Amino acid sequence: MRAAHRVSTISFDPSATLNQFIAAAPNYAGMDFDPDSGRFLFYHAGETGTVYAITPNAGTQWDISVLPTTGMPAAGPASRSGIQKRFLHVPALRGFVLLPQRSSNLWFLRVAELDRLFGSGLA
Repeated sequence: MRAAHRVSTISFDPSATLNQFIAAAPNYAGMDFDPDSGRFLFYHAGETGTVYAITPNAGTQWDISVLPTTGMPAAGPASRSGIQKRFLHVPALRGFVLLPQRSSNLWFLRVAELDRLFGSGLA
């Protein structure tokens, strides 16, 4: 017999970052899980260099913060269909690959080094 899956509604701790996220009104974004840091990274094309880190916990109210980044692609429309699955974690490289547009270059965000410098408790 197969176990039933439980679905929970997740909300975020109130913060300036949450207000920024809501104001940005991201859509058609990409999100993937980083098992090394135990958090999700979320990217959309509307804010230059802004990658949100979503830290899950045992409860249903999670933390959202901004991951410090440099050299990310300029904001702009990703495509008519958005980023979707073009922001993916690559375990062997300990980072994320981003393809902002189907005709653009690939971008790489190394998160292992960021964790060493800033820790996983981001502001």
